[in-house]
Amino acid sequence: INYFKCKQSTAVFHKKTEKIITEFGITAGMMATKIKFTGDQFYDRLINVNHKPSYTISGGLFAEFIFPRSQKKWSIYNELGYVSYKSNWKYGEITDPDYYTLYQCELKYSYIRLTNMLKFKYPVGNAYVFIKLGLSNGFVATEKNYQQKEVKFYSTPVITEGELLADRRVF
Repeated sequence: INYFKCKQSTAVFHKKTEKIITEFGITAGMMATKIKFTGDQFYDRLINVNHKPSYTISGGLFAEFIFPRSQKKWSIYNELGYVSYKSNWKYGEITDPDYYTLYQCELKYSYIRLTNMLKFKYPVGNAYVFIKLGLSNGFVATEKNYQQKEVKFYSTPVITEGELLADRRVF
């Protein structure tokens, strides 16, 4: 184009550069999360419990960069979102009033999640099928990792409080 401007003539053909299409938006949804612990029977207060599902709302912001030369089928999708989980339960029962151990447990976590993916979109009729491949990283925003243990052995019950999980990397 600069050459033809210097020669004061016009180009016969000029292909315009297609720019990447950028889309921004908000995501929102509902999550159902259910945890299951496995491992040593020493942690029976975790393993032998049927944990109820946690229903929470999630949401965030996304930025998608669509490549026009691929008929808009390929894109890079990035999302910054918020997700959470909550579960509380009791474990143990009083079968003998002189000797028992009871646990009251609660796990509550919220995360800021960063997701980066390569996305492929294929049209099927009036809808699209999506295939996404990428990474997701979560950073703990708030945490409640609580356990109350009540033990009675032929005397007044002794109540101790502390962390339920010593190593949180199990999540």
